Order: sequence, then C-alpha cells, then structure tokens
Amino acid sequence: MKNVTISLDDELARWARVAAAKQELSLSAYLAALLRERMDRDSDYEVAMRRSLARAPLPLAWRKRVRSRDEIHERPRIRR
Repeated sequence: MKNVTISLDDELARWARVAAAKQELSLSAYLAALLRERMDRDSDYEVAMRRSLARAPLPLAWRKRVRSRDEIHERPRIRR
C-alpha cells in the first residue's frame, strides 16, 4: 500500500467526506474505490477496442449500400 498526499479545495473535500460517510468508508477508502472503478472501466474499454480492431473487416459485398445525402433527405412529392 502506498501513501499519497492530495490537495482538494474546501468544497470538494467537504463533498468527498460526506460521500464517503454515506457509504460508511474512510475518505481514503472512498477515493481508492473511485479510482479503482475508473481504472477497471478504462481497462475494459481498452480490451474491447483491441478485440474489435483485431477482427477482419467485412467484405464489401456484405455491407449495405450507403445512401446518398439526397436519398436520406428525400421527401415524398405531394400531388395536387
């Protein structure tokens, strides 16, 4: 376990102490949990991105035809 000193403005420190107390945690344990959650989320994203980029692209024949801008915004003509 490594000790780290951080500086927080008064408002942020007050908010963090209250948030930690609501979860019955020390401020140190609360901040460690927040940082661990963020690290895990970033790690999960990196793994998913690498897995996605490792896949071979689909052949062009399997892809749907991309519609033109005019086709996307085409409106039905009103007969009079």
